[in-house]
Amino acid sequence: EAPQNIPASYFPSSALARPLRRPQVVRSAVDTLRAGTRAMPASPGHRDVLGCLVAACVPVPPGHPSRRGMLPQSLRAQILVLLGGSLAALLLIALACFGSLPGDVRAYRELLGGPVRAAQLIDEANLQFRGQVQEWKNVLLRGRQAEAQTKYWSQFEAQERAVQDILGRLGSVAEGELKDRVERLREEHRRLGTAYRQGRQRFLEAGADPIAGDQAVTGIDRATTAQMQALRDELHQASDLHSSSISAEARRTMLLGSLVLIGASLAVALLSLWLVNRNLVRPVQRLIEHIAQLSHGDFGERIEIRRKDELGKLALAANTLRDFLVDIFDRLRRS
Repeated sequence: EAPQNIPASYFPSSALARPLRRPQVVRSAVDTLRAGTRAMPASPGHRDVLGCLVAACVPVPPGHPSRRGMLPQSLRAQILVLLGGSLAALLLIALACFGSLPGDVRAYRELLGGPVRAAQLIDEANLQFRGQVQEWKNVLLRGRQAEAQTKYWSQFEAQERAVQDILGRLGSVAEGELKDRVERLREEHRRLGTAYRQGRQRFLEAGADPIAGDQAVTGIDRATTAQMQALRDELHQASDLHSSSISAEARRTMLLGSLVLIGASLAVALLSLWLVNRNLVRPVQRLIEHIAQLSHGDFGERIEIRRKDELGKLALAANTLRDFLVDIFDRLRRS
C-alpha cells in the first residue's frame, strides 16, 4: 500500500485507489523516503518526481482517458503488424511464384483439345472403319437372301457415314499439314466407298456369289488402312511428346516456385528476427541492465529510449526512478 508518512498531495488521484505493485528497488526507495520524508520540504518539483514514479508503477485501468490512442503505439500492435506483414509478404510471394501455373493449365487444355483429341478421333475412325470392313464381309457371306443382304448393306453404309463424320471432325481440329493429310484420307475413303459399291454390284450380278464380290474389291482397303494407321501412330506420338513437354515444364515451375518460396520464407524470417531483436530484445536488455545498475547503487547515466510504446513508458519510469533515487541520496548525504 501507499506509504503512510508521504503526504497525499504527492500521489496522483489515479494511484490512491489501488495497492502499488512495484519492484524491490522501488520498495527500497519508498522505504528510504518514508524514513526521511519529515525532513524533506514538500516542494512542487519533488511532488512531480514522486507522482511520476507512482503513476509509472500503478497500472492504468482500461477505460482511463490516458489509454486512448495507445493501441497503435503498443508492443501488441507492433507484433501484430509484424506477423501480419510477414504473412502477407509470404502470401504475395507464393502467388507470384505459382502465377505461372495457369499457363501450364492452359497448355494442358490445349493438349486435350488438340493432339489428344485428334488421337482419340483417329482411334475412333479406325475402329469404325474396321466395323465397315466387317459389315462388307457380312454382306458377302450372309447376304444371299435379299432381306439379310439389305440389312448388312445398311449397316455397312452406317459405318461408312460414321467414318466420314469422324474424319470431318478430325479435320476441324487439325491444322496445317495434318489437316491436308486428313482431307486426303477422307477423300481416299470416299473412293473406297465407290469401289465397294461396284463390288456389291458384281456380287448381285453373280447371283450373290461371295467369291465374285470379293474378287472385285480385293486389296482396295489396304491403302486406306495404311494411311489411317500411320496417321494414328503419328498423332499418338505427337500427343505423348506434347504431354511430356508440358509435364516437364510444370515440374520445373513447381520446383522453382518451391525454391523461391523457401528462400523468401527464410528472408522474411531473418528480417522478422532482426526487427524483433532491434525493436524489442535489445531495448529490454538495456532496461534490464539499467535497472540492475540502479539496484546496485550505480545511478550513472539516464537511459535513452525514445519510444511511445510500453518500453518507452518503462524507460521513462526507470529514468524517473533514477532521478528520484539520486535526489533522495543527495538529500540524505546533505542531512
